[in-house]
Amino acid sequence: MGHVTSLNGEPEQGVIIEAAGQEGCSEYQEESQTELDGTFRIRGLHPNCEYRIRLKSDSANQHIERTAPEFKTIKVENADLEGVNIIAFRQNNQLDISGNVITSPDHLPSLKVELYNADNLDAPIHSVKMEKSLIFFLPSLEINPRANYIVRLSSTLSRASYEYDLAEKNFLADTHHKHFTFNFNPKRKSIDQELNRGSFLILPVTLLLVTVIYNYKSILPFLLQARSYLQSLMNKHTANSNNGNVYAEDFDETDYDTTISKKKKSRRA
Repeated sequence: MGHVTSLNGEPEQGVIIEAAGQEGCSEYQEESQTELDGTFRIRGLHPNCEYRIRLKSDSANQHIERTAPEFKTIKVENADLEGVNIIAFRQNNQLDISGNVITSPDHLPSLKVELYNADNLDAPIHSVKMEKSLIFFLPSLEINPRANYIVRLSSTLSRASYEYDLAEKNFLADTHHKHFTFNFNPKRKSIDQELNRGSFLILPVTLLLVTVIYNYKSILPFLLQARSYLQSLMNKHTANSNNGNVYAEDFDETDYDTTISKKKKSRRA
C-alpha cells in the first residue's frame, strides 16, 4: 500500500502501479490504479517473493514522464507492506527543482537556499528558508537548454564564531527535474582563535600605553601646564561671578530714588 503524488504533494489519480516479480518469482505480476487521494493497494502478492513496485508502461500513464524513485524493491512477508510512496513527474515543459541539506537540525534555522540566474548574481530569483526541513523545493523553471542557473546555500551563522563553507551548484535547464545535495558542517572556533582575533585590537592600545609610560617624564610637564591653565580659567570664572553678585548687593533702591530726584531739580533750575 502506498501513495502517488506530484512534486508539490498533490495526489495523482488514475496512475497505474505494477508489482513485477523478480528472480524466482518473475512470472508473477500484479497492478493497481491510484484512487482520488493518490493511494493504491496491490493485492495477491506471493509470500517470500521479491517485487519491484513501479509505474507501469501503459497508455493510461502517458501523462506521466517518470517517477522518483524509478522503482522500489520489496519482499513480501507475512504482514502487509505500507509506506510505498512514489513521486510522479508529469509531461510538461517545466523543470522541477528539489534538494536536501545534510547538516545538524540545530543549524536549519540559519540556512537559506537561493536560486540565481547565472547572468545576474546580484539578486536571487527565488529563495527558501530551510527552517525545520532538510528537504527543499524551488519554483519550476521553463526548460531551456541554453539557460544557466545557480543554486546557492547561505547561512546567518557568525563567521566570528564558526568556520564553514557554502557550496553552490551550476546547472542548465535542460531536463524535467534537478535534485541537489548540499553538505553544511560548521565548526565552532576555539577560544584560542577568538583570543588571537582579539589580540589585534589589544596590540595598538598596549603600544600606546607603553609609549606613554616610557615617556612620562617628557609628557608630565605638558600635563601639569595644561592642568594649571585650566585651573586659572576656572578661577577667573569664579571671580567674575562673585563681582557681579557684589554689585547687585551694593545697589540700593533709596540711592536710585535720590539720584532721580537730583536730576529732576537740576532740570527745574
